[in-house]
Amino acid sequence: YKAGIYTFNYGSSSSSALTTIQSLTSSLSTASSAAQNIDVLKVCSNNYLTCSNNNNDTDTNFEAAATQINNIMPNPGTGAASSTPQEVLFIVSDGVDDEVNSSSCSQALDGSRCQQPFNTAMCTTIKNRGIMIAVLYTEYLPLPTNSWYNSWVAPYQSSLGTNLQNCASPGLFFQITTDGDITAAMQTLFQLAVATARLSQ
Repeated sequence: YKAGIYTFNYGSSSSSALTTIQSLTSSLSTASSAAQNIDVLKVCSNNYLTCSNNNNDTDTNFEAAATQINNIMPNPGTGAASSTPQEVLFIVSDGVDDEVNSSSCSQALDGSRCQQPFNTAMCTTIKNRGIMIAVLYTEYLPLPTNSWYNSWVAPYQSSLGTNLQNCASPGLFFQITTDGDITAAMQTLFQLAVATARLSQ
């Protein structure tokens, strides 16, 4: 097995949305150590990425990240001894885009901000290359007393899980709430991905 680890945030098609935690390595102990460096994006304050950059909290660009990881991942094989490795992309997310407005935005907040479910077109592109996608959906919990949530997230919250399940390869979708055991969920999803790869031989 080999593993690479990336986080994604506010980048765009012209600037990287990915942060490399660990490039592809055959040392799973190295990858495990590197995973300790995963952290949430730190911002200066509400609406400000840094104290001099008011980006309206557009800090999650899934489409750019998916495009960039697709370019990083080599063409997969079957995983057999005579072939190149099978590949699995693991995605852990609550499934909500929050990015600078684009032509694909169906939930524009104003002239510069878009908040909507992930556009999963790149998931299809990646799967069509023969790469499996495993998704751990960290459920976006309702905030019924929050006016922003009620206006901009509540209208589509019920579709977030379904949208991410459509992104995943068959049988490789797992949902968990933030008070659940994410480590155990990742281990379960990994075992499912390994079993699926073996069954496809």
